[in-house]
Amino acid sequence: MELREILKKEHSFLKRCNRALTNVKVFRLSNLEQSVTIDLTSKENKDLEQRLYLRQKISTLNKKVNQNLVGMLNNAGYNVEDYMKGLWNQIIEGFASLADGYDKVEFSKKFLSDKNSPLYRRFPDSLTLQTMESYIKYLKLYLYEFYNLGHKSSIEKARATLYAQDIKIEHSDTLLPKNWSDLYKLIKELSARVSTKDESAQPSNNPPEDERE
Repeated sequence: MELREILKKEHSFLKRCNRALTNVKVFRLSNLEQSVTIDLTSKENKDLEQRLYLRQKISTLNKKVNQNLVGMLNNAGYNVEDYMKGLWNQIIEGFASLADGYDKVEFSKKFLSDKNSPLYRRFPDSLTLQTMESYIKYLKLYLYEFYNLGHKSSIEKARATLYAQDIKIEHSDTLLPKNWSDLYKLIKELSARVSTKDESAQPSNNPPEDERE
């Protein structure tokens, strides 16, 4: 590839990164009717950047949970589409019910059942950084117990473990953007490019070819 093309490609990528990461549209829980634009590269938004990383971890765990649930339903001869959402509701409610003043009906309408709710199926996107860490721990405990205890007992065991640790369930005022996955991938690609360049700039400990025996 010609040098001019390389520079053009790099410039285009960095321009796309700058545009995407400095103009992130988010909603506040205090006002879900109007989005605000934030600069994800600003230090004041470091918390939201870290939540993107944890949201990716949650997504990875969700896929593992899905695999287990699909296998369980298939082995029992049940239609996956008929039961999957209900099983996930039980998992999410098991964690959410640890919150002080938890109201099952209100929570379900806000996050699980009302498709007109701006928070529909977006429970993980609303959690604070610390609560996301606790949710990750909860999902890991559920997965660890699944094959021995099954679905419901694994929820109960995971919930009881976190309850004994007196964790707090808190919601952030800033809802993660729906395109959080795209932003995560962009940050990961940008970081990988910088790391590669840093490594290539490090001096080699090997002697030049003409100095080797």
